[in-house]
Amino acid sequence: MLIVYEKKYPTAKWDKGINNFKSYSKSNLYNRLKKKIFDEQGGICAYCESKVE
Repeated sequence: MLIVYEKKYPTAKWDKGINNFKSYSKSNLYNRLKKKIFDEQGGICAYCESKVE
């Protein structure tokens, strides 16, 4: 899903601008990606290594 988005909007930002990823597809892709990452990481934030509620 990130590859498709990146090819469609090569200059877009993660959370700023017209075609930002968080708003892309009404956040459906963002929410699916976030869930998949947190499921694979056991609910731990990769940045701060704290449990995400």
